[in-house]
Amino acid sequence: MCWRKSRRKRGSRDRRRRQERRKVFRRYDPRMTWSRAVVAIAATLATAIAPVTAATASPPANLTCTFRLSPPAVEVLPGGVLAVTASVTPKSCTGNAAPIKTTVCISTPGSSGVCAGGTAWSPATAVLPGTHPHGQFTADGQGCWDEPTTMVNPCTSLEPATVTI
Repeated sequence: MCWRKSRRKRGSRDRRRRQERRKVFRRYDPRMTWSRAVVAIAATLATAIAPVTAATASPPANLTCTFRLSPPAVEVLPGGVLAVTASVTPKSCTGNAAPIKTTVCISTPGSSGVCAGGTAWSPATAVLPGTHPHGQFTADGQGCWDEPTTMVNPCTSLEPATVTI
């Protein structure tokens, strides 16, 4: 009985606070809050996983790039110097494939030659300067591309081109 009397003495302010708390508890049932959280988490996971499963559902296409090797040719450089040049140029790519690197080398039967590289869609051009270029010149090259779906960077070696100047 003492307890009830002490509760009554607190006044109407405490009573109103208790009533407000009860209304809050009645409005938000803990089971409803928990079920809403579960639904929200499930929806988030469903949207995060859906694109991944859609992307891996279809098999990746054969992604390739083609490259062109120009045969060795005599060119006049600025200043009138003669040189033998050759280049590797990316021609085309399928799907999302993109060229990442090209390499070309020019050599003569008695020398190691000169190599040059290019990146992305820019050609690789090798220049072998000489005062009187004559003899047999061989150009060979390689082209590499990126396959974003498989995370592989395959390369293809191009057929060597030999020219007698």
